[in-house]
Amino acid sequence: MGYCHQCGSKVEDGSVFCTNCGVKLIEDLQEEEIQSNENQNFVPKDTFFNSQKEAYSSYTSFKNQVNFLSLRNILIKMLFKPVSGGKEFVENGEKSSVIGLTIFLAIVQGILGVWKVNQIISTIQNIALDLVQKISGIMNLIQPGSSRNVPSANDIMGLTTEINKVKSLINIPYGKIFLQNGMLFLGVIIVLFIVIYLGTNIVSKDKRDPFTIYKTVLIISVPTLYFEVLSILLSYMSIYVGAGIFLIGLIVSLASLSIIIREELFIDENHSVFIIAVSFLAAFIVILMCLQKFLSSNISDIIMSATNVMKNIRY
Repeated sequence: MGYCHQCGSKVEDGSVFCTNCGVKLIEDLQEEEIQSNENQNFVPKDTFFNSQKEAYSSYTSFKNQVNFLSLRNILIKMLFKPVSGGKEFVENGEKSSVIGLTIFLAIVQGILGVWKVNQIISTIQNIALDLVQKISGIMNLIQPGSSRNVPSANDIMGLTTEINKVKSLINIPYGKIFLQNGMLFLGVIIVLFIVIYLGTNIVSKDKRDPFTIYKTVLIISVPTLYFEVLSILLSYMSIYVGAGIFLIGLIVSLASLSIIIREELFIDENHSVFIIAVSFLAAFIVILMCLQKFLSSNISDIIMSATNVMKNIRY
C-alpha cells in the first residue's frame, strides 16, 4: 500500500494512477522500489562497473608512478654508456623508477633462467647424438666391415624424433625455475647492497644514503644482463665464446661499479677495490649455495618425471 504524492490518498500496490485525483504514480512507485532495494542492502547494478573503474584507476596510478619512458631511456644509456648512464641514475633516479627497474630485471632474469635450461637440455641431446655417431665410427675402425652397423642419417633423425617425444612428456619445472632465478637475482642484489653499505660506512666517517647505495648496486647489474643475453645467443655456436662474453660483462660491471663508488659515494680507490672484491665474493658464494640447492631440487623433479614417463612407456 502506497500514498499519492499529489493528494495523499492511499493507492494499491501496482496502481499506475491515483483513484482520487488521477495523477500518474508509476515514477513514484519506481523511486519507492529503488529506495526499498537500497534499504534491503541490495547491490546496485553499477557496482561491477565501479570496481572496473577502481581497477583501471589503480593501474593508471601505477603507470603514472612508474615512468616507463624513463626506464627505457635508462636501459638504452646503460647499453652504450654504462658509466655515465649509471652515474645519472644514481644521481637522479626516483623511487618509482628504482622499483620498476628492480621488478623488470627480476622478471628478465627469470626468463633467462628458463632459456638457459632449454639450451642446456638441447646441448645434452646434441652431445648424446654426437657420442652415438663417434662410438659407431670407432667400432667400425676396430672391426672393419661393420659399416652396416653405423647409424645412417635417417637413423639419427629417427632417434632425434624419439628423444623429442620423450622430452615433451617429461615435466620440466619451468615455473619453478623462473621464480628461482628471479629470487636469486634479488638475493644477489641484497647481498651486494649489504656488503657495500657496511663497507662504505666503515671506511668513511660520513654515513652514506642507503637508497643511493641500492641504486648503485641495481644499475651496475644492467651491463651484466646485456652480456648475459649475448652470451646465451653465442653459446649456440660455441660454449667457450658464450662464457667469455659473460666474463666480459662481469668485468664491465666491476669497472663501472668501481668508478661510481669513487665518484658518487666518495670512496678512495684502495677502499673501493677492497669493498668491491668482498661484495662480489659474498655474492659468488650466495650464487653457488643457491644454485646447488635449486639444481638438486630441479634435477630430482626431472628424474622423477622421467621415471614416471619410462614406466608408462614400458607398460
